Amino acid sequence: MAREKKVLIQDYKPDRHQLMMALNMVGIYVDYPMTDLLMRTLDLYYKKGGSMDLNDTAKLKVRHEQDWQEYFKQLEEKESES
Repeated sequence: MAREKKVLIQDYKPDRHQLMMALNMVGIYVDYPMTDLLMRTLDLYYKKGGSMDLNDTAKLKVRHEQDWQEYFKQLEEKESES
């Protein structure tokens, strides 16, 4: 059975952690990677003045998935070394 992947708290960025806590307190239950996706989306949305297109969002989603796959791969490697 695969172990649930969790982000180490020491790897949390403060702005994402605060948003995650605020969302959870109002009943929107998200984990850290989902909060990261929300922040990236909002950052891009405001950077583009609200005019995002499908290409923008597809690139954002792919990059997000790649970053988190790499994070969890590195975490597994560190755990297997110890």
